[in-house]
Amino acid sequence: MRELDKVDNWIRIFLEKVGYDKWARVLSPNNKYSNLTSDIAESLNSVIIAIRELPICTMLESLRALIQKWSWRNTNIANSTLTRLTNKFEDILKDNYLYSINLTVHPINDVLFEVRNDDRKAIVDIGLRTCTCNRFQLDQLSCAHAIVVLQKANHDPYDYCSPYFTKEAMIHAYEETMFPVGHEDTWEVPENIKSMAPYPPQGRVRVGRQKKRYKASWEMNAKQREQIKCGSCNQYRHNKRTCQNPSLRLA
Repeated sequence: MRELDKVDNWIRIFLEKVGYDKWARVLSPNNKYSNLTSDIAESLNSVIIAIRELPICTMLESLRALIQKWSWRNTNIANSTLTRLTNKFEDILKDNYLYSINLTVHPINDVLFEVRNDDRKAIVDIGLRTCTCNRFQLDQLSCAHAIVVLQKANHDPYDYCSPYFTKEAMIHAYEETMFPVGHEDTWEVPENIKSMAPYPPQGRVRVGRQKKRYKASWEMNAKQREQIKCGSCNQYRHNKRTCQNPSLRLA
């Protein structure tokens, strides 16, 4: 939050108003699997932004070729992985292990353990696979507190990680083959399809989708934020959605 205060003091007020459960993953009532934004969709859109302008047949073939390329690349990555987990989650587990070296464990019973780090402490339940730091159950990966407990209890931390993070799961995800379509002359098209005449859709042609994403206020520099004008109260530095006037703010 201190880093956000350096960008704009109003960000803290906005985040506290919408509620911690809306943006803090540790307090979210649902498991969001480390994702809080639509960045994955934005990344895909940035890759296919030129492809979307192509004619429909060319566009579909370009998308198919792109998926074929990604499938082959990810299959090779999975097959070349020498660890039990994929590279990303193996690195996370390694960082958790390094952090766990300085932790001390105080058993409570067979499944409950208290983990201390100076004046901080966490309670780990290896039966329910939970930790009061919440990372164990949210990440579905052994957190630092869980790792030191599992080592003391002679359990393998890998056994307490989600199977979706394993090398075998990644190989299975890309095991299907993306076959080329081939030249149009080799296509076997049923006669009833050949006889169909495609017509353009009737009605008014709608405006195409927005290609450029609008920046949020915290992504702009000071000069750009000064130029934002609210359509409700006519004040600057915010828009209708973030207007502080309760009688004018949009639902």
